[in-house]
Amino acid sequence: MKSAYLYVRVSTDEQKRKGYSLVEQENHPIRHCEIYGIRIKGIYRENTHRPPENILFIKWDRFGRNIEYAYQMIEC
Repeated sequence: MKSAYLYVRVSTDEQKRKGYSLVEQENHPIRHCEIYGIRIKGIYRENTHRPPENILFIKWDRFGRNIEYAYQMIEC
């Protein structure tokens, strides 16, 4: 069985109001995992340390504040 960690982050109060609350960001990947038989190993929220592999998130901008930083994290 495949497994993954979920990662969710909200930067501003405006993002929370526009549909990117932590709960809303968790619901979509949780449903995805249920549909595709992926075991959730853990959920990382906001400023916690990121898991080492197999990360699911709702949008690229939730993974990193900018694309350059996100690419650096992927290369590690």
